Amino acid sequence: MLRREIARDFDLPKYGLQVIPYEGGASFTRDGDYFACYSDHNALRREMARHAPRDANAYHRCSQAIMRQCRFIRPFLLRNAPDPLSLRPRDLAEMGYLLKRACNLGSRELSETLRFWTMSIGDLLDEHFENDLIKAHLAGSGIIGTGLGVY
Repeated sequence: MLRREIARDFDLPKYGLQVIPYEGGASFTRDGDYFACYSDHNALRREMARHAPRDANAYHRCSQAIMRQCRFIRPFLLRNAPDPLSLRPRDLAEMGYLLKRACNLGSRELSETLRFWTMSIGDLLDEHFENDLIKAHLAGSGIIGTGLGVY
């Protein structure tokens, strides 16, 4: 989650920062079963199919929807957020930048973007997946750093 530009600008590796890729994890059930989440796409797909064949197909669609939103939001992450009530030139320019990016999406994609950024991770997962164990495991990454619950 830490942007490379920030790590570089603050020379964080000099102070001991080591970025270790997340390779996967697991969620366990009371009956001894588990859901293993792998970084390898094919292994993850097989694991999802073991629990819910339709979820294995849904994962690709869900991932694509999330990546679309990541591509939209990425340019904003290192910009200063504008004060929407301010008439200062910097704030107006930032609001203009945001408005221009939003208008370039088109009405359907803009509607989907606004919906995505205002819905809970629980609702998003409920739309794509049927298996509760898979949803529970994936929900964790959707609330990291928010202080919010799944719904």
